[in-house]
Amino acid sequence: MPVLVARARFTDFEALQDIVQDKRSDVVQLGRGRMHGSTTHLSFGEQFGISTGWFTHALRARGVLSDHRWCLGMLLAGQGPAVGHGSSVKAGDVVTAAPGEDRYVKLPDRTSYVAAMIEPKELEAFLEPHPGAFEEVELHRLSVLAADPATAEDNVQRLVPLLNTLAQEGPLMSDGTADFFKRNILELLTAPFRDASRYQGRRPMSSEELVCEVDRYLYAVGNRPVHISELCERFSVHRRMLHRAFIDVLGMPPITFARRKRLGDVHWALLTGGRGTTVKGVALEHGFIELGRFADAYRRMFGELPRQTLKRSFPTMLGWFVFCLHDLPSIASTIAG
Repeated sequence: MPVLVARARFTDFEALQDIVQDKRSDVVQLGRGRMHGSTTHLSFGEQFGISTGWFTHALRARGVLSDHRWCLGMLLAGQGPAVGHGSSVKAGDVVTAAPGEDRYVKLPDRTSYVAAMIEPKELEAFLEPHPGAFEEVELHRLSVLAADPATAEDNVQRLVPLLNTLAQEGPLMSDGTADFFKRNILELLTAPFRDASRYQGRRPMSSEELVCEVDRYLYAVGNRPVHISELCERFSVHRRMLHRAFIDVLGMPPITFARRKRLGDVHWALLTGGRGTTVKGVALEHGFIELGRFADAYRRMFGELPRQTLKRSFPTMLGWFVFCLHDLPSIASTIAG
């Protein structure tokens, strides 16, 4: 199912009654002046959705965000203090609201935000590889989970390009690519619960067995980008355990291995690309959104730029091969002569 994108620009604060997808909020504009802003709603089906946007003047919002989905939100930017559920909120902090809970927030001038809406069963499945994490979520039905300054800044810097790419390219993404982006976003928004978990799970398989099974899985899914959280979920292991196994067996972390595999998949896609194939399209399909960094990593890996690989793609070589087959008798007579 493609990502459905609904965008709206507005010049009246009432538009922010639809600040998230599921239910309308009661809003009061606090700052003086005409409200300007925009909202973008991304739908990944009935289980998961993302709302993001910005607005110019301070706002009070209250009410139930959803009767059936959790809301995991984050302030991306704001000019002045924000308040959520009675606690101070800064950019990069995670704010939670459980289904049916009545939240109360004050957002400052020039706010940018993101709010992910997710069904409890899907959230539980995403956190299953991290024993105790979902139980930790349920303890924070209306909460602000503060991040240290470095983590908060990193959260924002990683989320913004993911959201921008989804808003622009989401409707054209394959299901696998959209799922990869969704998992990246969920990993950032659920980090406090995974880090807070202290329960140790069952004894894992050996490092060699685990790496072998993960490698088989990556091969089976083809060129679809696979997020590290998907591997943890699929094999019921903690991220640290997966990391340690790959270091022991392959001498590199699983993220590095998966990235190199994706680079290899891109290389093959470019090498076999036909008319209409573009470097940007192939890169996005394989989960690379920062094209400059992608091109640099590709060059370091393969000794040439992606566009150079595309220029020598198999269709061009195939045309030469067909020409040779067509002229094979004359070539043979020339050699014989």
